[in-house]
Amino acid sequence: MGAHWLAFEGVLKSGDGHLLTKAVQIAKDSGADIFELVGKPINQMDAMETAGAVLSGGISEVSYCRFFPDDGSLGDPMGTDQLEFAYRTMRADIDFIDLLRFEGLTVKHITGPSCFMLGCDYGNYSTPHETVEDAIYFYSLVRDQVEDMQLQVNMEYLRREEDLALGGLDPIREICSELGPNFRWHGDTFHMSKRRVNWVQEILSAAEDRHGVPLLGYLHAHGHDRGLPGLQTADDLGSFDTFDGWVGLFRALDLIDYKGPLVAEPFGAVVREQIPVLGDGLPPAIEPSMYYRNTLDFLRQTSQIALERFP
Repeated sequence: MGAHWLAFEGVLKSGDGHLLTKAVQIAKDSGADIFELVGKPINQMDAMETAGAVLSGGISEVSYCRFFPDDGSLGDPMGTDQLEFAYRTMRADIDFIDLLRFEGLTVKHITGPSCFMLGCDYGNYSTPHETVEDAIYFYSLVRDQVEDMQLQVNMEYLRREEDLALGGLDPIREICSELGPNFRWHGDTFHMSKRRVNWVQEILSAAEDRHGVPLLGYLHAHGHDRGLPGLQTADDLGSFDTFDGWVGLFRALDLIDYKGPLVAEPFGAVVREQIPVLGDGLPPAIEPSMYYRNTLDFLRQTSQIALERFP
């Protein structure tokens, strides 16, 4: 079970480690044992301060969320004029993870809509396959380092209106099959719901790539519009965010033998104030400790019922 930086804080600068420590403490006290960090420009602290803050909060395992602003400030691997820029950014991320490990943190996962999955229009591509080829080429540049460090890069597709690049499981399957087992799918119940994708069917279809390797490597699990899970009813058209829907999700995870993290990613009040677009269309933010206590209790309850119904 995991908690996400953006539920508690937004941009943290050098010297703000005490704020991160407080967030991690709340996450741990609420039942989380993994904390999902974010990269620059959100986290402006160095690796020593970042790792020290997390460890002081009582958690030692983190994942590393990479999402890019849509202004091109960190490079765009789908734009040929920015490919080198994006490559340097990704290498800097990987080097930062190496430093976090040196400072005592366990880091196994890179998550999120990374360079290759940024939710914006990458350009005028003639076919989706051309975009897939660009993503494969970009990640081939860092594949050796990712493999040497035994990192797992998890690719997340987004909502239709913000993901004009790859946007779906099939392209991710193709990319992962080409790059190897260190590149996997980052599933997200929010984005699946917004695409009217059946969670259970999508997860079962991710049992393996074309080489027989499990495709699902990481899962963000939260309710409708990033809220508390299980509040929807069976009458909500297209919603799988029901009690039985979550039991079915855990049954599907069991069938594909998923052993990765489950992390809820609500956007808290602080980051919504700093980046208002992150709160567009969402209900008001919930206080983090209440959110995570209720969410983790609900996920444990429904996962246990799934085991009882399907021993």
